[in-house]
Amino acid sequence: LPNARKTEQFGFTFVPKPYAKRLFEKLAEMGFEIVLISDLEHALANDIALEFVNPDIISALLNREFLQLIGDQTIASLGPVRNRCLEDIIILDTCLERWPFDLDNLLPLVDCSEEHFQPILDHLQALKSFSDVRNYLIPNFRLRELVGELTNNQRIVARISQLE
Repeated sequence: LPNARKTEQFGFTFVPKPYAKRLFEKLAEMGFEIVLISDLEHALANDIALEFVNPDIISALLNREFLQLIGDQTIASLGPVRNRCLEDIIILDTCLERWPFDLDNLLPLVDCSEEHFQPILDHLQALKSFSDVRNYLIPNFRLRELVGELTNNQRIVARISQLE
């Protein structure tokens, strides 16, 4: 594994999501700005990002200092990137519960398998034609409704799978 010795000192080995590098490259080709958000300490997050992603396509790396731990849940917020327009921000994540305040900007990733790569690209291509990405994301994914109805991530993932 790339970077395995470096990360083992922190008690784990990092394994990138199977299509992550290709996804980042496609995002850059499509003209999206990429801001990575990690719950790791900055030095480790930076090492991992540089190992697996072309640093020329990353505009910022936000680490655990930008996240909050509430109970046993890590909560992320778009607060650190509020200098960008919300209508232009798309969050890609497998964990809906991490973004309770920004669900309208979330393009949920069902899982990290290769079979979900093309549907993600299709959604991203569709989003490019909207002046406000929320006008596509809200009606197509209804995440506020899903989070209100469902109580655990497995049930949310099951419901999102039905939407694809």
